[in-house]
Amino acid sequence: MLGPGGSICIGPCAAAQSTGPSGRARPSSRSANRRNSSSAVTGGPVALHASCLCQGIALEIDGPVRDMLFCHCSMCRKSHGTAFRARGRVRTTDLRWIRGEGLMRFYESSPGEHRGFCSVCGSNIFTRFDARPQELGLALGILDDDPGNRPTCHVFAGSKAPWYEISDSLPQYEAFPPGYTAPQTKSGDA
Repeated sequence: MLGPGGSICIGPCAAAQSTGPSGRARPSSRSANRRNSSSAVTGGPVALHASCLCQGIALEIDGPVRDMLFCHCSMCRKSHGTAFRARGRVRTTDLRWIRGEGLMRFYESSPGEHRGFCSVCGSNIFTRFDARPQELGLALGILDDDPGNRPTCHVFAGSKAPWYEISDSLPQYEAFPPGYTAPQTKSGDA
């Protein structure tokens, strides 16, 4: 489905809108081209690379980063030290550690929600969900490569920092978008 500026809308903000014949949103052609650009040489899609500030943690992601959005809830703002959190979801099985798994520390910010960060530099890496162990909430700032798609909306916009004005044309929601299922039982975090 086309969104603002002709971009392809995928993820939770497009969940209430119609999709292709399969009922699933399709990645942008730019994403597909980038991810498969070396498949003729290597025999498979190119993995995304991600790392923390100190480079102690490095990951590869062998699948799509989906449901990308900007969360303005107070927990995300405080955890990331900024006006909002840019995040996407990845399947746990698509994440491969290159180095630094022992550097990860977790903080249970809500029951069943564990925010992971580098114990050396403090970079936010991903969030684990007890209710959905098959997926992770990935901090988009750690990506070293372009995932090819873009965040599609702002959630918890009513909780945004008073000193920040949302100036893009993406949809804004007071909580989660219609049709979105949160990975935990307590609302307030994407």
